[in-house]
Amino acid sequence: MADELTQEEFERIYGRVAPLTMTQLRDLFHGADFRWWICGGWSLELDEQPRREHSNVEVGIARAELPKVRRWLADYHLWDIHAGALVHMSAGVELADDREQRDEDDFGAVVPRLSDDERRWLRAAIELTEPVGNPWLERL
Repeated sequence: MADELTQEEFERIYGRVAPLTMTQLRDLFHGADFRWWICGGWSLELDEQPRREHSNVEVGIARAELPKVRRWLADYHLWDIHAGALVHMSAGVELADDREQRDEDDFGAVVPRLSDDERRWLRAAIELTEPVGNPWLERL
């Protein structure tokens, strides 16, 4: 794909990546006309102190609201990272759903702390979004 870059190529063109802080992220999306949420590693921090270091903050949105997000962030270049490459999120680009070792580590650390109701909710959410072949379903 013509719009794919490695991290090194991306930084050579655009400079070093500096993730937003939680406060900067809150300010960036303040007043947005779409729902957004923290996902990935930060969303799993259940205690006052993080369990591990986080190199970024991942934001989730509903795919149906991607046009609103693009309008809201019109002054930014939107990128998605997966399989070690950065992909420019031009119109029609789907968001990736790649599982990495840190995802497995987070799952293993958080699931034992979930209540039965929370496990049922997580199972239903996974079944809704990735009904076939998700290995986490067997572990819930």
